[in-house]
Amino acid sequence: MQYTCRICGRNVVQNEGDVCAACLSAGHSESQKKRTSRKILLNTETVDHQLVEEELEQQVYEAPVPEEAENEAEDTEEAAIDRNQPVAHGVIHNVTREDLDQPVPLRWLRSFFQGVPYSFSGTATLFQIFPSDAGNALNEMGNAFDEAIVYGKISAAAIAESSDVEIYGYRDADNHVIVRQIRSKASGAIAEPSGVLRAGLVRGITIAAFAAILGILFVGGSVISGMAAGIFGTGK
Repeated sequence: MQYTCRICGRNVVQNEGDVCAACLSAGHSESQKKRTSRKILLNTETVDHQLVEEELEQQVYEAPVPEEAENEAEDTEEAAIDRNQPVAHGVIHNVTREDLDQPVPLRWLRSFFQGVPYSFSGTATLFQIFPSDAGNALNEMGNAFDEAIVYGKISAAAIAESSDVEIYGYRDADNHVIVRQIRSKASGAIAEPSGVLRAGLVRGITIAAFAAILGILFVGGSVISGMAAGIFGTGK
């Protein structure tokens, strides 16, 4: 009795249930292909995983800082430092006190138009700031000394002769240093003038008062016009 291959059903085999040589060969080849394909897939997955890890490492640890961001940070820091810089610094000499000898309206207008503080007392203190006590150095602007003016009252100790100080404030159109604050380099004590109004506040008050006067005149004129119209209308 002849037995056929249990897979293909055509080729003759010795025992029932056996597989012919052709089917065995085909099955072995297919098994090899599956194993090879799986191996390649696994290798691909391994390589891809490594690439992903390398990309993540670069993003986390090697991400460069944009140049614009660095410049913005530097500009912000420099601006913050400049705001805290003194206008002048050095040793005080030749301190004099001066009575402005001007009536209140004139002092107010002077503050409004020239941008200097308004002094209630009508006094000012003038002094010179030398870069060094030796008197042979030039300041940052190339001058032998700075002329400083304090409007209002200030402690005599803050502007004592030969005091080493830092002056905070601003320069007017004539290059005078208008003092808002004096800091002693020796003690760190800070002194500010009292009895003064800053020019910005003087201008704000003046503009507000002028606007109020115009408003009163406008409303008053309207009322008077209305009353006049009523009177003349009644007369007719």
